[in-house]
Amino acid sequence: MMRFLLLLVGLAAAPSICDGQDLHSDVGRLMATKYRDVAARAEQFARDRQFGDGHKLWLSAVPDEEKTVADFFLLGNVLFHAQPMKALELQQQAAKLDPGAADIQLELGMCLHKAGKYREAAAAYTAYTESPTAKTRGPGVFDALLADCLIRTGKYKAACDAWERVPFRSYRIKIAHYAQKIHGDTSPFQRHYDLLTRARLKDIDAAMQLILLDCEWDWDWWTVEVNRDFLKADSTEVAKLFPVDDKRVVLMQAIAEYHSPKSPDAEQFATVLKGENLIIGDKPVLPDHGLLVSHAAQLVLENKLSTPAKLLEFHRARFEAELAKAADEIDVEMVNVYASLLAQSERSDELSRVDRIMWQKTNAPRFAASYLVSLVGDDKKATNQEVKRILSTHAEQRVVSSIALSLARKSEQPLTKPLAVAIAAEFKSLTPNPLSGTRTSDRLNALFKALRQSVQE
Repeated sequence: MMRFLLLLVGLAAAPSICDGQDLHSDVGRLMATKYRDVAARAEQFARDRQFGDGHKLWLSAVPDEEKTVADFFLLGNVLFHAQPMKALELQQQAAKLDPGAADIQLELGMCLHKAGKYREAAAAYTAYTESPTAKTRGPGVFDALLADCLIRTGKYKAACDAWERVPFRSYRIKIAHYAQKIHGDTSPFQRHYDLLTRARLKDIDAAMQLILLDCEWDWDWWTVEVNRDFLKADSTEVAKLFPVDDKRVVLMQAIAEYHSPKSPDAEQFATVLKGENLIIGDKPVLPDHGLLVSHAAQLVLENKLSTPAKLLEFHRARFEAELAKAADEIDVEMVNVYASLLAQSERSDELSRVDRIMWQKTNAPRFAASYLVSLVGDDKKATNQEVKRILSTHAEQRVVSSIALSLARKSEQPLTKPLAVAIAAEFKSLTPNPLSGTRTSDRLNALFKALRQSVQE
């Protein structure tokens, strides 16, 4: 059973829960009356892979001229993860009607924060944290979100003050949870709806992304699993939309068939790949879709169907051809597979060359960070112009900010700014993904302690 009901209940209460005052009572009455049937029908839309149509129901249930503060507040919460800009608009309307409501200011702050409006978000968070409502609840996670906004607006001492109000030992996981709410991706149901809509218009790239989303479905902030119900329906539909002999479609179907059963059949997957000469086989080729190739190569290696060195031997010419293309023609994900295989084969010089070319051509953060690692590993190059360019251009990338902080410490430079940048990067990096998994906020806490010491010196 898929977790649609849990999803809808969570959306109706997210990102926070109101207290027992009038707003909470009004929202409860709305859910029991005006929106009761809407919630049930929206759940069915989600089951039928029509998630976006459910949101149209929520928004049209009450005419705009009849919407109350509670309507705007509730709808803003429902749309927070799926349509954050619409959620912001709704919470702004709620705040206009009742600017003194603490929970509205909190939800408005989160919407502004997610939109990158840090100064305005800090003001809304402060209105909440200084309210009688917040004080009766005691210390909570929202001062950590306020600290994130204050860091990004240069108010470092105030950011430390806000961070230190959070009982960290009790909230170290919850901080990461809320960081994901702010800096993480939109709802997988909304992404699915958007991709399926495009796929039905014969957009093959969207179709491939759709299947891969089904294979790595982020149910919540810590769980990534196969969405087998959607995968079955989507792979069947996509197969009818595109030529069955297209190598991308063949590989997509092989990936879908691998993930469909609870116990994947690696032998069958290998048989299909070898039979089609995809990735592995006598004369293997790579279809022109880097994300598909990346996922398939990962499965090949996980199941020991080949080795990184062997895949490099098979496909080096194809990878080099991709690398030689003009910047706007490169499939970045395809080159990322190349870089990953080089890293796993411990071919550091070749990896450094690929990273440098891709950084120069595309300025992609992942290649810039990897190239920077190779540069600072060589003391003779640690102060060259390339290092300075990457540090300035990709300052808020986690690896880059960590290296910048390390270099500042090594050269005994002032640490306040590098620490602040590292904190901002760490907040964003707390969002989990299928490869890195869940991360706590322990490093963030250590960085804030170092920042406090720095601003006091």
